[in-house]
Amino acid sequence: MEHASHHHEHHDHHHGPLPTGGRALDLVAFSATLHCLTGCAIGEITGMVVGTALGFSEWGTVALAVTLAFLFGYTLTSFPLLRAGFTVAAVIPIALATDTVSIAIMEVVDNAIMLLIPGAMEAGLTNELFWGSLSVALVIAGLAAFPANRRLIQRGKGHAVLHETGIHGGPSPRTVGTIAAVAWVFGSAVLLAEALDEGDFNSAGGWIAVALYLIYLLLAFGLRTWIQYRRTGDSGFRFKARAGSLEWAAGVLFTLALIAGGIAAVLDATDAIEPIDAFDSAGVRATGIAVFIAGLFGTLYAQLAMGSSWRVGVDDAERTELVTSGPFATVRNPIFSAMLPTTLGLAMLVPNIVAVVALAALFVAVQLQVRLVEEPYLLKTHGETYREYAARVGRFVPRLGRLA
Repeated sequence: MEHASHHHEHHDHHHGPLPTGGRALDLVAFSATLHCLTGCAIGEITGMVVGTALGFSEWGTVALAVTLAFLFGYTLTSFPLLRAGFTVAAVIPIALATDTVSIAIMEVVDNAIMLLIPGAMEAGLTNELFWGSLSVALVIAGLAAFPANRRLIQRGKGHAVLHETGIHGGPSPRTVGTIAAVAWVFGSAVLLAEALDEGDFNSAGGWIAVALYLIYLLLAFGLRTWIQYRRTGDSGFRFKARAGSLEWAAGVLFTLALIAGGIAAVLDATDAIEPIDAFDSAGVRATGIAVFIAGLFGTLYAQLAMGSSWRVGVDDAERTELVTSGPFATVRNPIFSAMLPTTLGLAMLVPNIVAVVALAALFVAVQLQVRLVEEPYLLKTHGETYREYAARVGRFVPRLGRLA
């Protein structure tokens, strides 16, 4: 199984000169766009939900969403400044300069897309078309605002005005970027399902799952192994478990989960097995695509973050370097944390009993491998360093599963 450990790192915001071009400027503009998108999205979603729930007309709902988008956008910028001691008179021009152009672009694009997608505004809060359309619209709106934000920052305007204060509020760009990526995949899957007849999409779901699963195996295992071998001359695979041991049992279950996942997709594609009725809908299958792809990207990101320390399995005689960056700063086992949603997404895309078995087998395999094999190995190999780290960082999700 794949394993790693790391030390938690803290990064403080530093106030310094803004770049005037190149990749550095792109990164600052991207971060600024995500910051603006956060407030805009909160207001837009709130306005759309309230307007739709209260039965407002399309234009009434749009007007409410636009108003709340500006309100929440300005608030997200203003609140940290006010807490830092800035006066209201000082904060207002900063907020206006920082967010106005960006939010205006996002609102025009976002609402235009919502109005143009057939049935999106009338779909209702319980319909995946509403949420899928809104997800795609917000992401496209953010992309549309990026060039303007970049140009403004380059000229010392827009978000550059906020940067001069050295105070930035709201969630981290990484968090917002992750949410935006998941929203894009979810929305795209929903619109794909809507473009097809629901029955056609349900029939095509199995073949989509087969294709996605092959890509998953190719990238997460084939490509990662090739990268490891090219970098180190070693595949990274360690299979020295004694038959009947805990590691052997975890490996058998892990292999069973991978095989069952592929079989579940093929059985669904060929109509050789009946889906579970309660989950057999275009909405569930479309959401499964989003969850699967998000899990796949998370798996690849975590694998690459391990660098040359990446391993499948444990060799008690081997000592690998502790990984101290990337997703390992959030949880101790981010690869497994991403693989489980990937398999959950597959079970949603092909909702049959074999896919459920695959998910259950993977869950048990991961628990056995991490709790009873890898953690004892890491404690023995890295001692107090790992113990201190494990006492403050969660096992699979942040803050949960910390070792006493």
